Amino acid sequence: MSLEWTIRTRDEQPPLHFLKGFPLFVISQIAEHVGHFVLINYYGFAGLSLYLIIVTAVMSLDPLASDSLGKNVQILRANGFADGYVLAAMVVNMVSSQTLTLIVINWICGQDAMASLWSSHIYTLQLLGRIIVNLAGTELLSMWLTSFFTKRGRTYT
Repeated sequence: MSLEWTIRTRDEQPPLHFLKGFPLFVISQIAEHVGHFVLINYYGFAGLSLYLIIVTAVMSLDPLASDSLGKNVQILRANGFADGYVLAAMVVNMVSSQTLTLIVINWICGQDAMASLWSSHIYTLQLLGRIIVNLAGTELLSMWLTSFFTKRGRTYT
């Protein structure tokens, strides 16, 4: 499958450009919270299946609302990645990350732990510090992996 439809000229507006930025962020956050706290939490694998359909629909809005995916596709092509490989990586990432969410919610932490996330008294400074360290470590690992797997010296202009 070609991702050519995500690429636009500099002066061309995406069809759903009015959703760019905050509206698309709100839509994605609503979908994520409904998916994690309702669908996966209470309906298990059936909820995961429905949530993957919702996530796919929300992900399909992004290239219709902004040019970011099109620019990323051009950069990936310049670094030698085929569209099929990029699309396969996106699907594997989506399915595996949400399957891990299903495992964590239903078999590791349980529904009581999910419900406690809404309670403010569980958030201590130590826990918030651990969350920040985790996020920072994830971002650093992501930057390292990105630089490792892309060819150096080739940039998109």
